[in-house]
Amino acid sequence: MIIKRLNSIPIQYIVKHWFFEDLKIICENDVLIPRPESKKIVELVISIIEFIIIEIINLERLKPDLMRFMEIGVGSGVLFMLILKKYPDITFVGIDINKNAINLSLKNLKMNKIFFMKTHLEAIDFKDFQVLPNQKFDFIITNPPYIPLRDKNTVQKELKYNLC
Repeated sequence: MIIKRLNSIPIQYIVKHWFFEDLKIICENDVLIPRPESKKIVELVISIIEFIIIEIINLERLKPDLMRFMEIGVGSGVLFMLILKKYPDITFVGIDINKNAINLSLKNLKMNKIFFMKTHLEAIDFKDFQVLPNQKFDFIITNPPYIPLRDKNTVQKELKYNLC
């Protein structure tokens, strides 16, 4: 373990799990570790939902039990799990190019005892995005990798671990 750490392997990958907010998540090498910035996205989405509920509740289409969400690039599942914990009636579709990320998200849902009938996760090659041709969503969220490869040498060593 010490040698891995000295080689800048993130501690989350060494211990194979981590805590994010009130979730315990499994961490695997081929799925990115949620960053603190992920919490900001969740807070923003929840504040928008709350605004809709408080200010526009009379619009039947935008009640939480009728809202449809899509997350592009689900990774470990942290974003959608935090949103579903607060609003379990939302219909959620999550896609990722990485089938292992979908499997990891499902493991994390189960481990955190988050079971929702209206949740669907699927691995989709983004080149074949026509898999969802006629579906409509009220929200589309994503937290994709955002470090350009040209900046690889300027970031902390642990962040370089998953950069190609």
